[in-house]
Amino acid sequence: MKNNDRPKWMMNLEKEDFEFVKNFVINSGSLKVLTKYYEVSYPTVRNRLNSVIERIKSAKDNEESSLVNYIRKLAIEE
Repeated sequence: MKNNDRPKWMMNLEKEDFEFVKNFVINSGSLKVLTKYYEVSYPTVRNRLNSVIERIKSAKDNEESSLVNYIRKLAIEE
């Protein structure tokens, strides 16, 4: 998949975020398993997941506001 074919929310993620998401999916979304994999506490893994979630939401919010602004611009100009 080319970069320009990826959803915008993916562009907000770092390489480490993708690795985390990959491990999360491979381990069926079990934070408990990830604590063992990364050898960290549950709150640490949960904070990491929350951080990834916020990056994804941020990209979605930006994308939606861009669409709203575009529609407004069309409505004003037309």
